[in-house]
Amino acid sequence: MFNSNSKIRLNRVAGAAVVAVMMSASSFAAQANDAMVQDTLNVLEQNISQASQDLFISAKQEFVLSLRTQIAEQIFDVNTDSQEKLLASDDAEQSVTTASQK
Repeated sequence: MFNSNSKIRLNRVAGAAVVAVMMSASSFAAQANDAMVQDTLNVLEQNISQASQDLFISAKQEFVLSLRTQIAEQIFDVNTDSQEKLLASDDAEQSVTTASQK
């Protein structure tokens, strides 16, 4: 899931970068003023920054979810092991009790 979200966001950033480069190139060709180029680059920088923050948040959420899943699995395994030992000791006690009553 993280990989697909990352690829989508990276594709969007790459698309925005291509558009910005094309706009910059065409503005240079048309002798556009520097303010327009600077505004385009600022927007591009903001988009890249936002995409980076989104990727970081997504990675953090995936990491926390993974840790929670691993902890839950460990707790389940510990509970299952302790129940199996308890059942095994109950069976052993019943065998000893049955053997001593005969």
